[in-house]
Amino acid sequence: MAIIATIENEDYLIDLGFGGNSIREPLKLSETGTEIQQDFDTFTLVKTEEDEYLLQIQIGNEWSNLYSFDLSPQRWIDFKPANHYNSSHPDSVFTQRLIVVLQNPLGKKILLKNSIKSVTNGVTEIISFEDNQLDAILEKEFNLKV
Repeated sequence: MAIIATIENEDYLIDLGFGGNSIREPLKLSETGTEIQQDFDTFTLVKTEEDEYLLQIQIGNEWSNLYSFDLSPQRWIDFKPANHYNSSHPDSVFTQRLIVVLQNPLGKKILLKNSIKSVTNGVTEIISFEDNQLDAILEKEFNLKV
């Protein structure tokens, strides 16, 4: 599911919750093929011959595909199975472990299970912690009080 909003006759991709490589500001669909800098990441939208859009992120010197979408209308019922799998199925990564992502202008922090991966100005640092430190880590690193 990609979320498209039309504002003053301009269509925008506003899918801000995709994950660690998520866009942080809306992208104009009319700017396909343009490199768009958002904080520390560079994105582009490619329009395919099949009238689909492909969102890509630049990693190093390579473009990596994130996802594709088209503008055909969707019904809410079409999202129900995917929502169930992602949010409550026992095999979903989201039900098996804690995941927290925080973007900021200099980088991002990703908490996955018992470690935090921090990327700041292109420098990566990984810190491990014990279960009994989780509440303090969430408050200190993500401003989340449990």
